Amino acid sequence: MKKSHMSIIFNAATIIFVVIGLVMMFNGIQFIEAPKGLDVSGVEMLKFYTVDTNILVAISSFFVLMYRIDHLTDRRKRLPVPLMIFKQLSVVGITITFIVTLVYLAPFGPYGFMNMYINANLFFHLIVPIISIVNYVFFERYDNNLSYTWWGLLTMLFYSLYYVINILIHLNKPNVLSYDFYGFTGGNLHNMAFVIILMYGLAAFISISLIQLNIKFSK
Repeated sequence: MKKSHMSIIFNAATIIFVVIGLVMMFNGIQFIEAPKGLDVSGVEMLKFYTVDTNILVAISSFFVLMYRIDHLTDRRKRLPVPLMIFKQLSVVGITITFIVTLVYLAPFGPYGFMNMYINANLFFHLIVPIISIVNYVFFERYDNNLSYTWWGLLTMLFYSLYYVINILIHLNKPNVLSYDFYGFTGGNLHNMAFVIILMYGLAAFISISLIQLNIKFSK
């Protein structure tokens, strides 16, 4: 099967799985009972980087899908640079979600490893990230180069501003650390600077790696 056809399939699947996850989380639909703290529903779900990056990758996948269908007969057709950058930064964001869940939230979080991969989070933390990464690396043709690396930091930039500001404006409240819902400060606000540097470094590493992998395997 041609790579352009595979790109269409993977982008369509991304959209479908994100929509399923959003409907489940928004309406509180659970196939497996989740611990308290993982049972968020309604618009409150938008406070999570996981949900935001899944929405973003679904939007970028929609535009790429429409472009691929429109240019289906031209196998050499590459995405316009703005659309390519949009897809790249969304895939960087979803990859951050995948890695942080796998190496931090699942093994060290309060809810247990498998609880991070049930109900809507099965789509958000595992299925959507995997198909998005595979699609980006192997099936989407870009005029890619490392100069686009910094675009991949945008999701982390905007979310870190929201996350840190949300904590700082609640400093005078006794439950201030409850706004650190990812537990990145470890109960100590002084850890924020270290975590921010770490997360920006992770975002840059992922962005560079994805671009290099795409250049190598998508031809």
